[in-house]
Amino acid sequence: MLLLHGLTGDEDVMWGLEPIIPPSARVLSPRALFPFAGGGYSWVDPAEGPAPAMQAFREPASALAGWIEAVGGQGPSRPLVLMGFSQGSAIALSAVAFGVLHPSAVVVMAGLLPPGELPSLLALRVFWGHGRQDELIPVSRARGDVARLTTARADVTYCEAEVGHKLGAECLMGVRTWLAGLGLDEPPVGG
Repeated sequence: MLLLHGLTGDEDVMWGLEPIIPPSARVLSPRALFPFAGGGYSWVDPAEGPAPAMQAFREPASALAGWIEAVGGQGPSRPLVLMGFSQGSAIALSAVAFGVLHPSAVVVMAGLLPPGELPSLLALRVFWGHGRQDELIPVSRARGDVARLTTARADVTYCEAEVGHKLGAECLMGVRTWLAGLGLDEPPVGG
């Protein structure tokens, strides 16, 4: 399971999600590539602006895929699950759209799908949780992005809660149940 932090985060901020992560999961949490002026890191060059198109994520997505390969994070006996918060979900979904990562599932938390072309995402399982009071990524944007994923044939489970730019308790529990329902809480074959 790859935990992908949001803008201004780092590799340590996602560990609060441990209670919902399947016990048998091998968890990796990389740091984004670009230092951010206000502190923390960004998955795309901050010069791209606050709402970059999917193309801005191409090189960072390839770098992320290379990092995963280097640490042995994906293989036939070990499915890959991408769990991204905010901008972390944008890099996750972009990596799938560019075909550089082939996860079994993607969890989007208070996230967004950057504008750009989507290939057929048939068989991609996505859990999307969003706050109705999100002040950074409006829920209307999330609903539109979910519609784009559905049009691209992804299998999307969507959860909303009365919270801001975070995941509400009901959506957190929804992620846990959803992952268990996918059989991703089972030990990997051969270890």
